[in-house]
Amino acid sequence: MAVLTLADLVAQVADEIGRDGEEQAIRWAIDRTTMRANRLLRTRWMLCRASAPVSIAVNDGDEYLALGDDFAGMIGARFIDTAGTATDLKFLYHREAAQRAHASRMGPPCDYALYENQIRLLPRSDRAGTLEIWTYERFGLENDTDTNWLLKYHQDVYVNGATYHVKRRLQYPLSEIKDYESAFLSGISEIRASNAFDQAGGATGEGPDYF
Repeated sequence: MAVLTLADLVAQVADEIGRDGEEQAIRWAIDRTTMRANRLLRTRWMLCRASAPVSIAVNDGDEYLALGDDFAGMIGARFIDTAGTATDLKFLYHREAAQRAHASRMGPPCDYALYENQIRLLPRSDRAGTLEIWTYERFGLENDTDTNWLLKYHQDVYVNGATYHVKRRLQYPLSEIKDYESAFLSGISEIRASNAFDQAGGATGEGPDYF
């Protein structure tokens, strides 16, 4: 069975456990698997590039800019002023950022810090420009017709992970579920290894087979 959508995945996991009437538990298990995969993986399929206008800071102004709800991790940031001068921003940890903010007034942004789903520019901008960011974004499945890159290209990882979680919730014997957990983690490791191989320049082609 080709697993291409959330509805397909629910049906496949139902076949794996061999029980009817457990759709709610299966959907819970799929959500659990998605959360685990989002914590464990950082691949090119999760990369996102975005930009936002920055104006001269007034009071709190553009010192803080919101990141998306699906934000999973930062890769880098750059500030480009209206003259086209680009500055790669340096990441600061919270204590260092607080010291920097206390010591600085206004100027061209050259550093940034992260606070929950916000990015803080330091110092506060004294000029207009554009902030460019490169991030990792979480993926998910909400509606029955939804799909994502992991489900498209690594169906076994989703099926094994969800089957493990639903069988554990339904209190199947450990002997019947441990192989699903092992297979899920093995699949995650293979995806991570393949992604690292590509980042090192080892991929010889394009497409999902290399990730």
